[in-house]
Amino acid sequence: MFVMTGVLGGLLFLLATRYVQATSETKKRFSFRDTLTLYQTLLKDASFRSYAIANTLIACCFYFFVSASPYITATFDQSSHLFGYWFMSITLCFMLGGFLSTRVTKYVNEDRAIGLGNGIALLGALLLLLIPMITYTHYLTLFLPMCLVTLGRGISQPSYQSAAIGGVGSNGGLAAGLMGFLQLAFGAICSQVSPIMVELWPLSLSIAIITCVGIALGVHSIQLYRKPAKPHF
Repeated sequence: MFVMTGVLGGLLFLLATRYVQATSETKKRFSFRDTLTLYQTLLKDASFRSYAIANTLIACCFYFFVSASPYITATFDQSSHLFGYWFMSITLCFMLGGFLSTRVTKYVNEDRAIGLGNGIALLGALLLLLIPMITYTHYLTLFLPMCLVTLGRGISQPSYQSAAIGGVGSNGGLAAGLMGFLQLAFGAICSQVSPIMVELWPLSLSIAIITCVGIALGVHSIQLYRKPAKPHF
């Protein structure tokens, strides 16, 4: 894993030096204190905060799952080697969602694309909660609902980021960095907590995921309510 990371990092460096052109525009360099002040300003912005929180919660669903699923599948009768193959379905669905998002946003605005992605993620989260009450002994019943959650995330995430960054003017770069930091920071917490949760109560994984999706839906709905209505002619 470390060798592959080094190889890919070296390849990225070579491609960047070959194809990424330097800009002649000089930009002001912010001090550490200035950066923290700008982060504070961003977090005080209700619109940015709503999109960032909802996007982070949807991302946390993945971190909960990726950390807890090996503990759940350890009790399955099927070979553990199947885990890697089934996990590929999660990554493929995320890629498919990202591809579909570019098509969806051609016909609807960002908030409708977010609503579509959240709806698909909610369906997957509901199935992930209900199926264990019937049967939970196969990779199929565990991974397919999560595929829907990840597909929904792939559709909504670009619109979340675009909506959050688009409303902060020239601070778009800092906004993107802050959103990435929030996802990774809370993802790290979820990754640590998730195995403990499922060892105590396996159904807690499904409850955590549907809770994250539900709160994200609520936060986005409040943001839509705060937006001024567009006049109709």
